[in-house]
Amino acid sequence: MNVAQDSTSLEGLVLGYYRQIGALVEPPAYGAYEVLLPDDAAARWGITPHQKIVFDAVHQKNGVTFLHYGHALVETIVEELRGQSANGHFFINNVRPDKP
Repeated sequence: MNVAQDSTSLEGLVLGYYRQIGALVEPPAYGAYEVLLPDDAAARWGITPHQKIVFDAVHQKNGVTFLHYGHALVETIVEELRGQSANGHFFINNVRPDKP
């Protein structure tokens, strides 16, 4: 799962997942991100495809969704991520195929 470079933060997790499913994420303007979700994801989550989101209450205003831990959309994203299989890279050093 390559969700985000900084998936330890809620912002990194949500924005990374949005990008993973094919959403267009605009850089934040005045603290708010504008997101255009794929139609299937928006329908699955019961929201409009065009979203304005913030991750801190300071930038919250009308028409902007404040995403925080425990928010229904965040919980839905976490549940979807739990349903995905995890990927990994493994390396074996000093392989000796000539030895039985």
